[in-house]
Amino acid sequence: MYRAGVIHSGFLEGAAPLIRELGSDPEGLAVTCGLPPEALTDGSLVLPGPAVFDFLERAAEACAAPDFALQMAARRGGLHMLGPVWVVMRTASTVGEALAAGASNLAFRMTAISAQISQEVDAWAVELDSAAARERDVQGMEFCLALVTLQMRAWLGSGWRPLTTQFRHSAPQDRHAHTAIFGHTIQFEQDRNAIVFDPAAWSTPLPSDDRRASRVLSEALQWEAILEGENLPRRVTQALRAGLPRGRIGLADVALDLGMPCRTLQDRLRRSGATFHDLLDAVRIELAVRYLCSSALPAYRIAELLSFADSSAFSRFVKHRTGRSPRDVRRDGGARLLAASNRPPAEARASTRHVSSDRGTFPGSL
Repeated sequence: MYRAGVIHSGFLEGAAPLIRELGSDPEGLAVTCGLPPEALTDGSLVLPGPAVFDFLERAAEACAAPDFALQMAARRGGLHMLGPVWVVMRTASTVGEALAAGASNLAFRMTAISAQISQEVDAWAVELDSAAARERDVQGMEFCLALVTLQMRAWLGSGWRPLTTQFRHSAPQDRHAHTAIFGHTIQFEQDRNAIVFDPAAWSTPLPSDDRRASRVLSEALQWEAILEGENLPRRVTQALRAGLPRGRIGLADVALDLGMPCRTLQDRLRRSGATFHDLLDAVRIELAVRYLCSSALPAYRIAELLSFADSSAFSRFVKHRTGRSPRDVRRDGGARLLAASNRPPAEARASTRHVSSDRGTFPGSL
């Protein structure tokens, strides 16, 4: 089954200032790709993987910078964006163990990118790919491989380079940025995206050798991913934020993104005191008020971003939740209205039943 996966917005840290320096509009590019503008400044959001990869491709085109992703990676310098996964990696005993820990725990941080570590003849390889395995994900794959390479260089010394770097895509006209990061042994039009390095690099000790900390943190990540507990409503909310611009707001869509059956998702939400529709409505009204009060986007465009069938359905929803029309919310400001709209679950469920005739017009809703 096709699954495009998600990426935390920390992946895009530093993209906005670089795009501005290169003469383009980062917020405009984000909206064009179906990403909320705040994804460029708020590192806690969960975003659809294809939209993030499209954003990088469009940024490279808009900035006339084929090496855009490599410039961005050079500013980042490593894998700190992986958050708790990075904590696990840096407490490993060797470079190889750190890379293996990152690959095995990557899905906790993002599912739109896969990582595989393999031992080859007299060498090791780190292979990366997008979940959709699209040939046009050039910038995304160059960015990821550059970050891995720069992190290894931080561990192994400034003169370190991979034995070979391989890309699926064709060679660019100018390889200067590539050789600066990967060295001169780069192969294009290969059957994978990978860096290959020698066994000595794999077994090099890391400065911090706290095996117990690494083991405890790894186990904690695994249990966090398996036992959602009270964090499940937050994860559903994040998945809904990521799926809204693409109309992926059905229970089945979110269950697929979270990697669990629909019935399991419903049961766990019920035990946590939440319902799927309550969370969907809460995300929608929060974003509706934010867009109305903090952007110049017309109502019909906001309706599209929030996956309403049309402006009329959007207006009815805002009116029901705030008591005001979208025009009045934009004119009067939305902080007080947003607080009033966040009613207790029982009341929200009652109001949902009251407007059930409208819900049928929302694409992707149940």
